[in-house]
Amino acid sequence: MQSTQSIALIQRFSVKGLHGYKDLSIDFSGHVTIIVAENGMGKTTLLNILNAFLTRRFHRLAAFSFNSIECQFSGQLLPLVLERSMLGDGYNAQDGALHELAESASISENELSDFITGIYRPDRFQSLKSHPIVRQLYYSTELDWEQVETALDDIYAGLDNSFSDSAKQVSAEVLRCVGETEIVFLPTYRRVERPQLRPRQNRTPRQAAMQGHIDSARTNPLDDIVFGLSDVEDKLIELSDEIERRSNQGYRTLSTRILDEMLKGSARQETVTTSDLPDVKSLSRFLNRVTRHEQRFGGVFEDIENLYATGAIENADNWFLRYFLSRLAGVIEQTREMEQKVEQFVSVCNSYLTLSSDEKVLAFDPQTLRVVVEDLWAKRIIGLESLSSGEKQIVSLMARLYLSSKKKIVLIDEPELSLSLDWQRKVLPDIARSGSVVQLLAITHSPFVYDNELDGCARALKITRNEVKNA
Repeated sequence: MQSTQSIALIQRFSVKGLHGYKDLSIDFSGHVTIIVAENGMGKTTLLNILNAFLTRRFHRLAAFSFNSIECQFSGQLLPLVLERSMLGDGYNAQDGALHELAESASISENELSDFITGIYRPDRFQSLKSHPIVRQLYYSTELDWEQVETALDDIYAGLDNSFSDSAKQVSAEVLRCVGETEIVFLPTYRRVERPQLRPRQNRTPRQAAMQGHIDSARTNPLDDIVFGLSDVEDKLIELSDEIERRSNQGYRTLSTRILDEMLKGSARQETVTTSDLPDVKSLSRFLNRVTRHEQRFGGVFEDIENLYATGAIENADNWFLRYFLSRLAGVIEQTREMEQKVEQFVSVCNSYLTLSSDEKVLAFDPQTLRVVVEDLWAKRIIGLESLSSGEKQIVSLMARLYLSSKKKIVLIDEPELSLSLDWQRKVLPDIARSGSVVQLLAITHSPFVYDNELDGCARALKITRNEVKNA
């Protein structure tokens, strides 16, 4: 796990004049910050404002009464300041066209608003028709091209007109400071049981015909979405298919290269030690994966395994086998990182499941590359939907963090929800050590979530109440 005292991207965040009289601020303690606050202190409001600020959804800030927002980023001499007066009347994303259009096309509001404010211009529609967002708006809704253009133009005008030039400058600075880091916002209400927004079987022919193109065009299917159980299954299948594709492609490429070396006479006996060879377990896993449809290969591997066991692999007459296997080791290693993502995800989920009395575990078969839920008591495979509410929450959260390498800032309100006391003690350390989280902010009123190595990261929410002057 990263040091909890490492330099945080966000060092301080403040909301001045909330509800006309209250100042709230957070001094971040490093990689992990845990704010302990009772209900009614404004913690959820502060977290919502922080999320809207970091994701540059300034139109959402219009729903809050405040004077100004200040955010100090690492490496910046002065904090960014966003005055409420810079926002005008704002743009109601919850009830407006932005929310409706994003939902109808299964695009996150953040993704759509970022596209409209950062890339889209009314005079650029024709040149942006090939953009993944525009294509998804067309192929995932009943809108024709002209209607898509009109919808984007209207939302662009609403967003653009609601902000001053000063607000747009602050937005640009936030984007520069945050960069490609994903903001993962987990509010108090976290629903992971949802199905896909538009089930595949209900898609129109137009949607079905282009869904593959849309999925492949999106840079990261985990980004900026409410990550539900169907997303977990889809991501696991996607990773498994990619591992298999890379394995087969690497095996074919290596075979062709070695055949070419043999024909040209460039393959030579060279010093290849057993340390250069893949271990038996990795070799078995890989070869069974790329030759799963060849029934006769089992005997060949048994022969190789016997050579390993007896040490005969080092005999002079096995030089070419060593040569081939040493090259194959590099191909095997290329897929290990992806396999390890899945293995780490399964391991961290099982560390929770094994604490319950239900005797359920996730199992990863490295040969078939599939993850299943096993009911050990009933001795059968069950679906993710059979997990309890707390189990679903953990599986969904850990999938989002462990199955994606994209760097993330995680904002979580009341991580203790639906979790037993043992799970509460584990969840924040497991989030922090996922490898993808560069900064974690959790707001809680449960002492158990920091009854662990993160105890030193807990602090109080700073609140200043100012006297309200009568007009």
